[in-house]
Amino acid sequence: MVTWSWAVLDPQQMIGRNPWPEHLAHAALAAAAYAFPRRYAIAYLAAVYWVWVIVRQTPAAGGAPAIQAFGEAGYGILIGASALILIHVLRRSAAAVDSAHNAAAAHYALAVKEHQTEIERLQVDSILHDSVMTTLLVAAKSQTHTDQAHSVAMAKHALTEIAATGTSPYLVKDAVDLEELLGRFRKTCAELGITAAVTSSGLEDAAVPGSIVDTFFGAVMQALNNSVQHAGLGNIRRTVHVSWSNSTLEVHVSDNGAGFDTSTMTPHRMGIRVSIIERMHQIGGQAVIRSAPGRGTQIHLTWSATPASDKSTASVFSAPN
Repeated sequence: MVTWSWAVLDPQQMIGRNPWPEHLAHAALAAAAYAFPRRYAIAYLAAVYWVWVIVRQTPAAGGAPAIQAFGEAGYGILIGASALILIHVLRRSAAAVDSAHNAAAAHYALAVKEHQTEIERLQVDSILHDSVMTTLLVAAKSQTHTDQAHSVAMAKHALTEIAATGTSPYLVKDAVDLEELLGRFRKTCAELGITAAVTSSGLEDAAVPGSIVDTFFGAVMQALNNSVQHAGLGNIRRTVHVSWSNSTLEVHVSDNGAGFDTSTMTPHRMGIRVSIIERMHQIGGQAVIRSAPGRGTQIHLTWSATPASDKSTASVFSAPN
C-alpha cells in the first residue's frame, strides 16, 4: 500500500477507481491474526488501514474523499476484527481440548500404573503361596519317607522359583507351542515326585502367548499341589488333560481323592483365589472347580484367543454331576 502511489504509471487513469491492494489486505490480516500474538495482530490491523486511509486519498489510489476512505477502512477493520475474534475463540477451544486430553492421559497413566502394581502384588502373593507357604505346609505334614522326599523336592523347586522371580522362559508376546507346556507339566511333576497322567488333544501346531503358558502352568501346578496335600492317602489317580479347539485352550485337572464340600469353600483362600482364580482372571480366562466329599476334585481352566464379550472370568464352585 505504501508503494502503490509510485507503482502507478498514470495516476489520472485511477481517478474514481478502487485499487486492488485493498482486497489483498483482508488475506494479510487473516494471516496476521493467525501468526501473531493478539496485541501484535491488533496493531497490524490498525496500521494497515491507517495507511489505507492516507493512500486512498491520493490520485494514484483513486483520489477518494476522506469520508469514503474512512468508510472503506472501517469495513476492512470489521472483517479483520472478525477473523481475529474467530481465531482467538478457536485457539481457546483448542487449548481447552489439549488440557482435557493431557488430564485424561495423566489419569490413564495413573490407572495403568495402579493396575501394574496390582498385577505385581498378585504375582508376589502367588510366589509366596506357591513356593513358600505350600512347601512349609507339606513339610509340616510329612510323616512318611515319601512325604519327606516330596517336601524336599518342593523346597528345591521353591528356591529355584524365588531365584527366578520376575523372569520367564518366554517373552510375554512370544508364540509358544502348547507341546512345550505339556513338557513343562511332565518335567515339573517328575521333579516334585507328583504322579499324574498328562495327556493332550488337538495341540498340533497350536501356539499361544508366553504369558498364557506361564499362567496355565502356575494354576495347574497349584492344583496338583493342592491334590497332594488334601486328596488323602492311598492310590490317588491324578490326570491333567490339555486340549486346543476353536482357538480355545482348556486344561482339565482331576483326582479321585477325598474331595471337599464346595459350599463351605470360599474363593478368598490364598491357594484358590491367588494361585488359580486370580491367575486366570488376569488373562481373561475362567476357572471352574467341582468337588464333593468322597467324589474327588475337578478343576477346569479355559482361555480363548477371541473371548466372547459376555464370557465370565469369575470362578465357579459346584458339586460334580
